[in-house]
Amino acid sequence: MGKKKTSLLGTLIPMIGITLVSLGVLNHFMEHKFQRWDNEMLGNPNKKPTSLEEEYEKMSKKIDFSNWENKTVPGSQGYESDEDKK
Repeated sequence: MGKKKTSLLGTLIPMIGITLVSLGVLNHFMEHKFQRWDNEMLGNPNKKPTSLEEEYEKMSKKIDFSNWENKTVPGSQGYESDEDKK
């Protein structure tokens, strides 16, 4: 029976072509995705950056510190097992 023998170039050229086309398509779609993401995350480019002190002032105005009380987290007194509590 006659088997057709394929050459190495006959196999590699289509594989390389498919790979390059796939990379081009993925690059096209991912580039636009990241451009949209950057625009959403960065917001207005003309907005002046704020300092940490300004951000702290904004945050402290939103939080009411007048009725603050120290609360302990349950289980933070130590690792007591159920047998130790008896």
